[in-house]
Amino acid sequence: MIVKAKSRLCNEFFGGRLARLAGVTLLAAVLSTSAGCANFGSVFGGSESGAAEGPMAESPMTQARMEQIFSDQVDAIEGPSGAIRTIVDEVEIYLISDPGNDRMRILARVADVNRVDPRIVNVLLQANFYRTLDARYAVSEGIVFSAYLHPISTLSREELISGFDQVLALAKNFGTTYSSEKLDFGIPGAGAR
Repeated sequence: MIVKAKSRLCNEFFGGRLARLAGVTLLAAVLSTSAGCANFGSVFGGSESGAAEGPMAESPMTQARMEQIFSDQVDAIEGPSGAIRTIVDEVEIYLISDPGNDRMRILARVADVNRVDPRIVNVLLQANFYRTLDARYAVSEGIVFSAYLHPISTLSREELISGFDQVLALAKNFGTTYSSEKLDFGIPGAGAR
């Protein structure tokens, strides 16, 4: 079900802000319609064990199933299928998907590159090796992102939720631990930064 919503978030999305933030090109037709702006109102679905539940337990991943799982993790999502967005703990998180190329990515804008000390780029590369799991820091069009990429067809529910959590953690931990979890393989020669 698509519910039309009038909000600042929806207006920014359809104004093309998402396309610039995500560093991807979306079809003008997708950005020119507000029919895809949705508010699902779900609150943190899933079991404590993280196991798949109900009729989707055995289903292969599809764009629709992926977007439903994503929406179950948050209070609200906005945008058309293939380019949805939410805000969690003041972090904008995007789920961009392209079933034709069997690819998806979860992105969160972290910082403008020109506002980051150039020495931090090396810290990000080391963090990608020692302190992240499946999500990584990335730079596109002058923006530092936390990002999780995966083929849609082989993505599990647990991987999607884990990728979402990792992207959020990397965005929140930028400037401190630079980690996606409490995992730390120890950066050789790294002192306090």
